[in-house]
Amino acid sequence: MSEAKLVIEAPERNKEPITLVLQDVLSEKFGADSSLKALEVASGTGQHVVHLGQRLPKVSWQPSDMEEKYLASISAYVKESGAKNVLDPLMIDVCKPVSEWPGKFSAASLDLILNINMVHISPWPVH
Repeated sequence: MSEAKLVIEAPERNKEPITLVLQDVLSEKFGADSSLKALEVASGTGQHVVHLGQRLPKVSWQPSDMEEKYLASISAYVKESGAKNVLDPLMIDVCKPVSEWPGKFSAASLDLILNINMVHISPWPVH
């Protein structure tokens, strides 16, 4: 295991139930064969986004976080998995306006924005 790759138990427990719900919702909303673009805000270790990438291969996943240790962990998970539909992580601070985020994000450029396990630990400006 890569030294940068962090493991947290909660994502291991909940990644499959989350995936099953997303499969149903995305299939209902967009159809089973749609190619989609998704941003995961606060991807943390990368455990969720890589699992989602493997199980939802028609979705192009953009992971993000605002801490270097998590960006390194996400990169390690992506490299180890070989998932071609999970992009390199971006450093995104959701307290900043979208216009200040790296990349070219707009309401029209994404089909899905996903956030798992962040809101309960967020500073007040995010709420």
